[in-house]
Amino acid sequence: MGWHTIISMQSGSNFYTNHGMKKVRQLTKAKDLLIDSVAWNRHNTNELSTQEILIGTNEGLIFETVLLSDEGRFIANTIEQYWRQVFNLGHSVTGLEVLRHPPGSTAVLVGEPQRCVILATTPSRMYQFAGWINASGPNTLLSHLTSSSSPPQFDTGSASSTLGITAADNFPQVGSGVVGGLFPTTLPGLYHNIFTPDDKLPAGSKVTEFPQSFGYSDLKLYQPKKAELPSIFAWMTGSGVYFGRLNTEQLSLPPFTPLNTNPRGRTASTTETVDHQSSRLLEDADEAAKPRDVFAGRGVNLTRNAKLIHYPVIRRLEHTSAPLGICVTAFHIVVVYADRVKAVNCLDDRTVYSMPVSSELGNGCALGVCRDGETETIWVFGSRGLARLNVRNERCRIWQIYLDRLQFEEARKFCQTDSQLDTVNMREAEHCFDKGDFMTSAKLFARTSVPFEEVALRFSQLSLQLPTLISNSPPIFKGLAVTSDHDIMNAIVNGIGQESCELETQMNANRTSMNSSAPLKALVSSKLEQLIERKPPHMASFTPSFEPTKSGQLTVLALWLAELLITEIGVLRDRLHKHNSLSDRERLEAARAEFKQLMTRAEVLAILPDCRELLYELVESHGNNEELIFLAELMA
Repeated sequence: MGWHTIISMQSGSNFYTNHGMKKVRQLTKAKDLLIDSVAWNRHNTNELSTQEILIGTNEGLIFETVLLSDEGRFIANTIEQYWRQVFNLGHSVTGLEVLRHPPGSTAVLVGEPQRCVILATTPSRMYQFAGWINASGPNTLLSHLTSSSSPPQFDTGSASSTLGITAADNFPQVGSGVVGGLFPTTLPGLYHNIFTPDDKLPAGSKVTEFPQSFGYSDLKLYQPKKAELPSIFAWMTGSGVYFGRLNTEQLSLPPFTPLNTNPRGRTASTTETVDHQSSRLLEDADEAAKPRDVFAGRGVNLTRNAKLIHYPVIRRLEHTSAPLGICVTAFHIVVVYADRVKAVNCLDDRTVYSMPVSSELGNGCALGVCRDGETETIWVFGSRGLARLNVRNERCRIWQIYLDRLQFEEARKFCQTDSQLDTVNMREAEHCFDKGDFMTSAKLFARTSVPFEEVALRFSQLSLQLPTLISNSPPIFKGLAVTSDHDIMNAIVNGIGQESCELETQMNANRTSMNSSAPLKALVSSKLEQLIERKPPHMASFTPSFEPTKSGQLTVLALWLAELLITEIGVLRDRLHKHNSLSDRERLEAARAEFKQLMTRAEVLAILPDCRELLYELVESHGNNEELIFLAELMA
C-alpha cells in the first residue's frame, strides 16, 4: 500500500502514481468522479501494480479496478487495466476495507475459494458484505492476464432488496471509458461473488446504522504486527466512535459445507409409492449435495464486543467542533479536530491526551489523521503542513484498568515493573481469600511483599477457626438414600442410629480440621520454594552452606512444613484405624511421599545436622514410627 497513491481533485480529475513512476498519470475512467475511499490490497507486494482494489466515490458507487504502471512501454496504454462498477450504496462511501487471509496462509487451501468480508461505510451506515473469492481460480483478473482462452460468460443474479441498495449489473455502468482495457466487461472481478448474490451463493450482509450524522464518517482498522488480519475496528459517526473487535476466526471456515439434512424439511408419506419415494429421495440428495456457502442465507457479523465511545471532553464547559478524523492504535483512539488532537483509552473510555496542533501545522487547520502500519507512526495532516504524533508507552495504564476489573491474568501481561506485578498478586490474593479460595490465596500471598509473619498468622487463625465452627454447629439430620436392594439390606443390618451420626460428625470435623490446615501448608511450602529459588547464582548447584539469614529462614520454614505434614499423616493414620477408606489410604501415601520428598531435598539436607534432635522429637511426639525410621536411615 505504501507504494501506490491515488489523488482525487474536487474538479473530478483523479491521478495515480506509484513508487517507480516518475510522474503522475490521470485515471481516464475515473473522470468526473470524486473518490472518497480506497480499499487497498493489504497483501500486495508489487510496486508496479495495485492488484485488485475497491474505490468508493462521493455518489455512493463502488468500483473494482487494477491499476498498473505503463512506464517503460513503447506505446503507452491506460492505467486502469480493469474498471467495473460493482455496487451502489446510494450515499458517499466514506470507508472501504477488505478482510481476507493473505496468499500462502495456512488458513487458505491452495486452489480453493477463501472467505472474505468487505466493510463499507456511509455517513450513517456500516455494511458488512460476506462471501467467497478465489484469487487463483480461472475466472479472476490476474489469471486472465496469463490465459489465452476467452473468458466465460456470467449471468448475474438479482439484487438484495433487504438492504435497499443496488447490486452489481442491476444498474447502468458509470464513469468515462468503463468498457475497454485488457479485460472484457463479461469477466467478473475478484469480489464479484460478494456483491452479486444468486440462487446458489447468496451474499450474507449486515447493516449497522446510527441516526446522527456529520455528513461524513471515518473507518479505521488496527492490525498488529506479524498478524495476518486486523483485530480492531473504529468507525467515527455523528453519535460517537463505534469501536469493537473483529471476529476474524470466521474467515478460517471452509468455503463450502455440505447440507446433510433435508433442505425442504419433509418426510416421505406412508401412502406414497416406492418409486415416488425414491425419486424424492434422489432429488433431495442432489439438492443437499450442491455446494452451499457457509455464510449463505444469514447476515454475517464480524464485529464483537462493540460499543459506542463518546467524543472526549476534558472540561465540562469545553466547546469543541465536530471531529474530522480518527486513528486507532492497540489501546487508544486518536480523534482530530480542526485545532487540536485528543486521545481516548478504548478500555475505560477515559481521555488521556489533548494538545493543540495549529502551530505544528504552520498555523493551519487539521484535516485528518492516518497511521503507518509498518512504523506505527501517526501523522496529522492539515491545510498548511504535516505533523507527527509520537506515541510512547501507551501500555502504562493498561495493567491498572484490568486490575480494577479483577482480570488478574490480563493485568499481569501488561505489568512493566516488579511493583506492579506485586500489586496484582496482592489484590488477587485478597480477592481469593474473600471468596473462600484459601489455597490459591496462600500461594499468591507467598509471591508478594506482604510480611510472611502477618500472612502466616492470618492463615494460622483460619486453621483454628474452621474446625471450631464445625464442632459447634447444630446437629444435621441425615436421610437415607435407597438405590438398590443391597442398600436396603445394608441399612437393616447395620442401621443408622445416633452412634453412626456422631461418628460421621467426628469424621467430618477431622476432615475439616485437616483441610483447614491445607492453606497454611500451601503458604509455607510456596514460601519455601520461593526462598530456595532466590539463592545466588554461584549456589545454583547443591552446596551445604547458606547465608546466615537465609539459612535461618530455611530452617524455620522446613521444620514448620515438616510438622504440618507429620500432623496430617497422624490424622490420616488414625482415621484408617477407625474407618478403612481407600481415599484416605491414598492420601496417607501421598502425604508420606511429600514428607520424604521434603527431607531428601538438597537444601533441606544441608540444614538437617543442625536440627536433628528437634526433628526427632517432633516426629516421635506424633507417634509416627515409620517416619522416625526413615529419618534415622537418612541421618546415618
